[in-house]
Amino acid sequence: ADGASGLVIGRAARTSEDSLIRLGHVARRLLRTLPAPIVVVPPDLTAVAPGPVLLASDLEPVTSAALAFARRLADDHDRPLEVVHVGEDRRSELIEEFEPAWLSGRDEFHATVERTVNEWMHDNGLQRLTRHIAYGDPAEQIAAIAARRRAAAVVVGSRHLTAVARVFISSTASALAATAGCPVIVVR
Repeated sequence: ADGASGLVIGRAARTSEDSLIRLGHVARRLLRTLPAPIVVVPPDLTAVAPGPVLLASDLEPVTSAALAFARRLADDHDRPLEVVHVGEDRRSELIEEFEPAWLSGRDEFHATVERTVNEWMHDNGLQRLTRHIAYGDPAEQIAAIAARRRAAAVVVGSRHLTAVARVFISSTASALAATAGCPVIVVR
């Protein structure tokens, strides 16, 4: 991996397959160590889709390396670059969703997320790009947006979780790489 632009690896499970093992041992290990950007390709991929390169961002500094990689990838392959951000899902089984106070709070939260995404995009010179904001499980939402947009690839940064942290916090990058219908590129 020394000096490599990236490593391309296959995934164990097909996109639509219900499997307990979606990423093989080697893929999981490479995603933990990230010796270079890792491109995880689903086994049922027959051609790269005609759509954009999606940058999945949590708006944290970890995204800066992924942003640079995504820009180069989009430019090199003459694809548009689009930004995806998934906000926390503010749903509650205990609160009636049609209660005006709850709806108002949710709308305020969504407006705050939108402002934060717009500021981040402006700070990174991305204000002209198409952006997608969703709420819920990040891996599920990003994969769904990638499918709708017929994305060529999704680029995501890695927080490089420790073994202990992985027990308590799931890796969006690994979960996305295990389920997306397009290549997922994880950048350290």
